[in-house]
Amino acid sequence: MKGYKGGICPDDEVAMIQAVKDHHIKTLLEFGPGKSTEIWLAAGVKFITTCEHDPRWRDRARAMFAGQLSINVRGYENTPEIVIPELEGKTFDAIFVDSPAGYDGGRMEHPDQEGCARLNTLRFAVRHTRGVVLLHDARRPGEQKSLFRIASEGCFWDMIETKKGIARVFGSEDHT
Repeated sequence: MKGYKGGICPDDEVAMIQAVKDHHIKTLLEFGPGKSTEIWLAAGVKFITTCEHDPRWRDRARAMFAGQLSINVRGYENTPEIVIPELEGKTFDAIFVDSPAGYDGGRMEHPDQEGCARLNTLRFAVRHTRGVVLLHDARRPGEQKSLFRIASEGCFWDMIETKKGIARVFGSEDHT
């Protein structure tokens, strides 16, 4: 997606590249294709499955990444519990959560997830990683609320210090 700026800041990019090195990321599931997809690929991730719920953005991503065999664009429904049948039983070295929209006024609130941003994709991510989940925009109030919810469900998290914040989330058995 050459020229697309998206919501990735320069310090996010540095942190993402470092995460690839620190966590030996070769396979990645991403919620929210865009500039981040290019960054992951350039950082050395070998295979990326990127998921988008908005048909317009999904079609745009499919066109932009057409012919790149290392990138697979998938759709998903922004529902309280994310279900992507073709990904069931699969795990990834890391998952980057940057979708659905998390900002106030832009996000859809699901029952029992009021005030939370991206809790549905965050929960899916925790179930499908054999490594780390990275939550973008982790300093925003909705993402913060989701992080505290996921912690109450047995996960641990810490913060990568960037302007927008990237939280590293680990399942209880993965935290060291």
